[in-house]
Parts: sequence; structure tokens; C-alpha cells
Amino acid sequence: NTRLTFHKLATLNSINISLYSLFSMLGGMALPFAQGIIFYDEKITVAKVICVIFICAALACTVTRGDKSRGYVYYIGVFVLNGTSGVLSKLFNELPYEKTSAAGYTFWISACTLVLSGVLWLALASRRAEDEPKFTLTNCAVGAINGGMNRIANFLLVIALMKVDASVQYPAVTGGVMIVSTLICFFGERKPSKKELVAVALAFVGTLALFVIPI
Repeated sequence: NTRLTFHKLATLNSINISLYSLFSMLGGMALPFAQGIIFYDEKITVAKVICVIFICAALACTVTRGDKSRGYVYYIGVFVLNGTSGVLSKLFNELPYEKTSAAGYTFWISACTLVLSGVLWLALASRRAEDEPKFTLTNCAVGAINGGMNRIANFLLVIALMKVDASVQYPAVTGGVMIVSTLICFFGERKPSKKELVAVALAFVGTLALFVIPI
């Protein structure tokens, strides 16, 4: 998670944010999906294929034009690192050795993230340029709340993997993130564009396919 955070900070200064989000969400969906199919004999079903196709189409709708000559190392990095989080959670559930509980796994992941993120924060704070925004208690509080909610969500994902195939869970999560994030935008100053609403509709259809298509 700390490596992913570092990639995010570096990436945001030099690449197309739209493409960054695309690669991030595709990685979080595609790697655990492929892992479940290839290594854990999860079945390839019509519902899963349709879901992935619609989610990919939805993500593609969010892409805007940008400088295509820069940042592909970052795109690949965030694709792999974001997907690795789901891969590790699946491995934790499947490997046949004595291990801690899902809560314990989440705690140790959080503890490592807190320590390494603190070191990274100190390093970045010491190199901050004069014209860059300062770290404030408000920023830290928002970051802490975001991190806490993220840990709770990951804890629930680890538990869910005991009952749900990775090739089902992560496409559904990706579609859900798109839908909920866009709905929240209706309560802010920036309303969703027509393009974003099309993306959400596609994500909704893809996610729904997992539950209504029996094959």
C-alpha cells in the first residue's frame, strides 16, 4: 500500500489523471480475476465475461485526452501494485499454512502501512517546495478517515473471499466503486457529466450481470 501511495504521488505530477484512474481500477479488477481463474480453478462463466466487458467499457468512457507520450511506467506500476493488493488477499485466504485471522491480517497490513507512510510523509515534508500546499491538521484528519474506511473495506473484502470467488468479487467491487462515486458527485458542486453517467450505466449493467445471469 505504501508503494502504491508513492506511485500515486509521483504519478499525479506527470500523467493524465483519467488514464491513471483507468489503469488503477483495471489492475484492481484484472489481476485478482486472472489469479482466481488460472490458479484456483474458478470457472469462467458467461456472467463473469459480460461483467468484465461492461466494466472495461465503462472505464474506457471515463478516459479524456491527454499527453500520451508520458507516464506509461507509472500506469503500469499502479496497474500492478493496485492489483497486487487483491492478489495478496486471495493468497492469504488460500495458502494452507497456519495464519492469523482476517482481522489480524488487516491489522498488520494497516500497521505496516502506517509506519511506512509516516516515513514517506516525513521525507516528502522535508523536501516540500515553498509554493506547494502545506500539511494541515485538516488534511491529516481527512487522510486518516480515508485510510480508516479503506482498511475497513479491505477487511470486509478479505472476509468475503472466504465465500466468494475473486473472479466475482473484484469486478463487482470495481463496478460498485464507479457507481457510488458518481452518485456522491450529485451532492457536490461538480455534477456528473453525460459521459460519466454512461459509464455508470455500463458499470451497473455489468455488475448486475453477475447476479442475474445464471451461467
